[in-house]
Amino acid sequence: MNYLAWGDGSFKIPIAMNLLISIAVIVIGSSFASFAQKTPLALFEIGISANAYRGDLGKPYSKYDMSIHAGLRMNKYKRINFHARITYGHLTAQSTTFQSKDLTKTPASYVRTTLAALQAGLYANIFKTSRYNLFIAQEIGLLRFEPKDEQGRKLADLPNTRAQDESYNTIALIFPTVVGAVYYFSNGFGIGTQVGWYNTLTPYLDNINKLGGEKGNDNIYAWKFFFYVPLKIR
Repeated sequence: MNYLAWGDGSFKIPIAMNLLISIAVIVIGSSFASFAQKTPLALFEIGISANAYRGDLGKPYSKYDMSIHAGLRMNKYKRINFHARITYGHLTAQSTTFQSKDLTKTPASYVRTTLAALQAGLYANIFKTSRYNLFIAQEIGLLRFEPKDEQGRKLADLPNTRAQDESYNTIALIFPTVVGAVYYFSNGFGIGTQVGWYNTLTPYLDNINKLGGEKGNDNIYAWKFFFYVPLKIR
């Protein structure tokens, strides 16, 4: 059986999927107690995601880590609604073949990056019924990241790991783009999935810019799974 492994491989997708399936079973069971379909106008969302990065270290989107998410999702209008979310997680970047353009510098070939994001935006429903919701979303937010090497040292504080006189801010703008779907049970609870990119405005998720060969900013792909709890029902 194939797995997507988090970080060192000790946490695998089936474990996370089993948790979501357990939650879904509870919600489905409770939904049978309510025969009339209830429409949630506002929902609390909680979820997990598999994240992979594209940058100067390793193959693009090839190594997965986990993030957790919590947020608010509005569902009052038929076409366009608001949502906001906070995220915490990690990214891992590694390459055994990376070569610096400047041999006097020692960039890290293994980077473990902490992620913390706050984002908000609008989502537009492509298809919406009382049960199903297919949507696209565009968001804006802030991402705080902290690259560290295998010894746990903060790479932003180690100038010899970058080009001469190169420094960066560990807070960056992001413009996440998402496609997703939600299924609502008759009691207003829901489950859903989303795929998308963070579209960061920084090339330093891996602490490398000028010494690397990748042009443009680094990026993050995320495949998310959510559980929705109704806060207000019509």
